[in-house]
Amino acid sequence: MAKLRDPVKTFIAQRLGAFDTPSQVADAVKEVFGIEITRMQAYAYDPTRPRYDLSKRWKEIFEESRKSAIDESSNTGIAHKAVRLARIERMYQTAINMGNVPLAMQLSELAAKETDGAFKNSMTGNVNHLHDHTHTLKPDLSALSKKDRQFLRDILTKQAAATGSKSG
Repeated sequence: MAKLRDPVKTFIAQRLGAFDTPSQVADAVKEVFGIEITRMQAYAYDPTRPRYDLSKRWKEIFEESRKSAIDESSNTGIAHKAVRLARIERMYQTAINMGNVPLAMQLSELAAKETDGAFKNSMTGNVNHLHDHTHTLKPDLSALSKKDRQFLRDILTKQAAATGSKSG
């Protein structure tokens, strides 16, 4: 194992604090400093691991980087559920306007996952969890125009008829 200088140790603690994996850190050390280290060598600078036994200095550097990474992520729009749902809604409306029903259905499922992974079946009123019953997803179509609802109804009727004739 290579003996590491302080700038390399600082780099390792900062990258681990910023949620990089030990493998990513080892690769970055090789790229930036030209030094090969093992994943375990990098992992040693993570104070969240059991039996951390390095100096308080590296722990403080790690914690500063971790706090900074968390604070910065709160400034990223996509990190917020409301922003993600608004973007999904815009994409959903675009898919409906283009007549792309499969994409609209996928976006409906994605929105359901964003809202705690559950959706309410509008036909039965039962709450289903997506990981168990993705095939029962029934998007709320009340926001669609009468023409779009009829378009979806026609497609679903055709699919049901085709499925029924194959199984009979």
